[in-house]
Amino acid sequence: MASEALTVEHLERWALSGAHWHVVEITERHAVVDFCECTGTPVERLKSEDPGVIAYLQAAPSDLDL
Repeated sequence: MASEALTVEHLERWALSGAHWHVVEITERHAVVDFCECTGTPVERLKSEDPGVIAYLQAAPSDLDL
């Protein structure tokens, strides 16, 4: 797991670059997201305990759902 914090800005920048992300695990207390190449190959996994990030991810479990 990477030490970088997962943020809404990170999610949006990743999708704007043409790549994809999807939720691996989500609870009321934390979320885990895979960041994937445009081919779908995972390249990074980040975690967040930020309630704002969790709410964002609950509304869209993948950038394809936005």
